[in-house]
Amino acid sequence: MDDLAEQTRTKYNIPKLQLSMHLKRGFHFSIHKKFLDVKDFPDEFIQIDAGTKIHRFSSNELVQLNSRYHDSLQEIWRITEIELGSLLNEIFKVEAITALHRLCDSIAILDTMASFVSYSSYCQASTERPKLTIGGPIAMQNAFHPVLLDMKPRVAIPNDVFLDETSALHLISGRNQAGKSTFIRMVGLITVMAHTGCMVPAKFASIRILKRIATRFNTSDDPSQSQSNYSKEMHDIATILEAIRQQEDSTFLENCGDKQTTPSPNLPSILILVDELGRSTSTLDGFAISYAVAEYLSSCPNVLTLFTTHFLGLGAMANINPVIKAFHLETVPLFENQMTSIGTGLAGRKFTFTVRSGTLTETSYGIDTARLAGFPNQVATQAHELLAGMPVRSIANANDFAKANLAFGQREKRQLQKTISLVSVAQRISLLQSSARDPTQARSLLLELQRKLRISQRTTKSNRSQSSGSLVAGATEVE
Repeated sequence: MDDLAEQTRTKYNIPKLQLSMHLKRGFHFSIHKKFLDVKDFPDEFIQIDAGTKIHRFSSNELVQLNSRYHDSLQEIWRITEIELGSLLNEIFKVEAITALHRLCDSIAILDTMASFVSYSSYCQASTERPKLTIGGPIAMQNAFHPVLLDMKPRVAIPNDVFLDETSALHLISGRNQAGKSTFIRMVGLITVMAHTGCMVPAKFASIRILKRIATRFNTSDDPSQSQSNYSKEMHDIATILEAIRQQEDSTFLENCGDKQTTPSPNLPSILILVDELGRSTSTLDGFAISYAVAEYLSSCPNVLTLFTTHFLGLGAMANINPVIKAFHLETVPLFENQMTSIGTGLAGRKFTFTVRSGTLTETSYGIDTARLAGFPNQVATQAHELLAGMPVRSIANANDFAKANLAFGQREKRQLQKTISLVSVAQRISLLQSSARDPTQARSLLLELQRKLRISQRTTKSNRSQSSGSLVAGATEVE
């Protein structure tokens, strides 16, 4: 075909003629219209497609070569299929397929071992061989996220972990970007690495052998399945709770007839990681769901849970449930020479990425994060003022939470009603001054407004006297 294209260029003196390939047209000639006009095409050219810029065409010889090309291609495919079929028939014999499976398994194991050696040798000074136990705790000392081992110029901050039946659920609170999600991911990854036989990034690690690890981390919406973020979140949590229930049912059936009445620590355990449950719905619903799920998980035998949250009121559960422990990611104040400008009235804080015992005591960290992200100062300041006016900053339980929000809403409603009443009276007085001509009628209308204002405001005696004096003065002016 290349020879035919060269012969055609020489024969018709068309040096810009190109040999092109298209899935539907096959091989064909093409040329830009500025080099050859359609009306100047030789009679030998057929199947002419005159485009706006490129002209495509063929010839009898090229059509024949295209046909031979397709026939040859079909023959190649036929021969290939025969040879592959013969090869597969040999491979699928019992001895050969068994050897192939063993070869694949050996390559997979070799690849895994090579990865372990590469990771452990690269991070030799920061890794340790984990100890696997049956029914023991999940304990880690000076552990950090595997990905953060070589994080330069910053240094990874190590943390300790201890999970067992006496502290089966850890409630972890903290500022945005303080490291809550990274911390529980670290625990999950180190646990998986220990189960696979790899060295782990910790000074010491004792890992309980688990049946499974169940996680719920934040995801995005799934329009293809008509699922919102919250819908997917609830579906994932429901799947986790159902898996726990099935394990409890199977454990009960296995123990039927036994004298054992308490859960054995040697039974298979589940590690559950839940990251900020309920963040995608209303505050009340999110708090209630988080409270109920955390309480249920803490009551399940052989279930160890790490539960991050922004609902600070959940920390009160640690005061009434001995197996629930409250922790938070620490932040410390910055000195003046270290402070970043984050707005008037808010103290600068520095992330230490260190897990401390107890519930977070800070409250307006979300507004701090907004300022650091570049929020206009006017917007952030207004948000801070609104937050400062809210009556409840720490919620002990769901009932107090609901009552506090209800009281806040009623107070705001009463204040709004007072404002509307005052504005309405002012508007009516202004209208009366411009339209009323009869002094007696004007005075009676003012007295009626005075009476309605007193009823709606329910103010103190001094305020009522002040309001009466103002209205009488207004009436005198109209007269």
